[in-house]
Amino acid sequence: MNRLNATRDLIDLADQNAAPERIRAAFLHCYDEIESGNVRLADIVNIAFEGLQGDEKLITLYRTAALTIAQHVDNGRDGSVDNPYHNPVHFAKMVVNFRVLAALHAQQERGSPMTHTAIAEGLLAAAAHDIYHDGRGNKIGAQHTQFRLEQQSIEKAEGLCADYDAQDKRKIAHALSLIKVTDTSSDGTNISPSLYTRSLYNRQRVEQAPPYAQALKKILNNRQRLTIATLLLDADIFASVLDESCFQREDARVSKEIEIATGHVPDAAGSARYFLGTVLQGQATTWTARQFVDPFIQRRLVQLIPR
Repeated sequence: MNRLNATRDLIDLADQNAAPERIRAAFLHCYDEIESGNVRLADIVNIAFEGLQGDEKLITLYRTAALTIAQHVDNGRDGSVDNPYHNPVHFAKMVVNFRVLAALHAQQERGSPMTHTAIAEGLLAAAAHDIYHDGRGNKIGAQHTQFRLEQQSIEKAEGLCADYDAQDKRKIAHALSLIKVTDTSSDGTNISPSLYTRSLYNRQRVEQAPPYAQALKKILNNRQRLTIATLLLDADIFASVLDESCFQREDARVSKEIEIATGHVPDAAGSARYFLGTVLQGQATTWTARQFVDPFIQRRLVQLIPR
């Protein structure tokens, strides 16, 4: 049995609110462990839920649902194992990233609520956020469909939890709805759901509200839900921007996935500028994540500015 010592050590350091440099080093060790190729998503999910205390019944519900989804992925049932980037390795990193960032946020940003029950809710969304990903984006050819992949993951995850009673299914669906904020795509006129979520979190006014604004606000109907959502956003991209080696590894996988989907090799510099400058706007969303990744993002953007 893989004890996943590096993953456990990372989460323990986060729960202790250890120094950022110790946590940064632990992240890298954890990623090496996940990259080893013999790690099951269900084991990562199990470890992430360990030690969470709060609404025991609700935490158990989220944990059981997340494990059901993780086991489905581990058995290869969702097909994501064939994706160069959106695959079980990415899912595992997403779960760990969210667990660590949420634990740190709860201790470092006292004015923004984050209970253990909320962390459990976010872990369920993290485990399911890209299941059944087909290796393509939300724009296929000239057709852009907002939330195409996100809604697909939500519906597939809900289907895997169909045996729960009606009340529990509603709670699971409520947690899974958070996946919509991870949509970084734009229709070319309106900002992406991820950037709109960031504007809500930072209490910034958006000149033109996107057509999905009211639906997203219903999902993010209180400050804690909004905090979970922004931590999910940061967790989703965190393993790509922690340092240069992480960036090179994940960027190569994204490029390969795009090449398979489109038949074209993407321009490396242009893709990096778009991801770091447009998708991320030059920084992570929460201060919890920014203390780790913003120096790299900003340094890389300077290097990418045409001279």
